[in-house]
Amino acid sequence: MEKKAEREEKKVQEKVKSEEKKAQKKLQSEEKKAQKNARREEKHRARVERHVAICPHCGKNVLDHMTVCPYCKSALVPAGYKPVDPEKYRKIKIACSVIGIAVAIAVAIVIFVVLR
Repeated sequence: MEKKAEREEKKVQEKVKSEEKKAQKKLQSEEKKAQKNARREEKHRARVERHVAICPHCGKNVLDHMTVCPYCKSALVPAGYKPVDPEKYRKIKIACSVIGIAVAIAVAIVIFVVLR
């Protein structure tokens, strides 16, 4: 009878130990997740801070690509983005079209020669 009681007590102790180990693992897992989220948040904050500028009119923080301050509605000169000159854009578009047509003609000639 004593052996049975001792076995039962050992089982209970083992169960308690396994529960403690599970709780410890869960706590460690949650700590790792919290650390990972903190690192992710810090990286995000660093990325955003690189693009923060100060409005010269009201002194509040704005993003460097904004053209109008959301606080005082004054015009801003975007530092991170400069629109393409329309004339330059037109030239690039023409050049890409010419290159595309030349490639299409070359492919057609190659296909025509190979199929003969």
